[in-house]
Amino acid sequence: MNKLRFNQKKAIKIFKENDFSSGIHYHTTGTGKSWIAMYLLYEFHIKYPTKNILWICEKKDILLQQFSYSILQECHTWFVWF
Repeated sequence: MNKLRFNQKKAIKIFKENDFSSGIHYHTTGTGKSWIAMYLLYEFHIKYPTKNILWICEKKDILLQQFSYSILQECHTWFVWF
């Protein structure tokens, strides 16, 4: 599994610095928008554990494909980045 790219780290850093107040990122296909979102969900949950999160996606199969149980288990070992 790949680590985060520069553009992904930058997007996450900006979100955290703005206390998650900005929610729009324009990235081209294949640049890791879903992974940015997954990391932001994790970071948001760490900061606000009692708040709810709603993730809206065009197609459910995209999430199932990218975030299968085995991928998330592997991801768990490197979920501390910054």
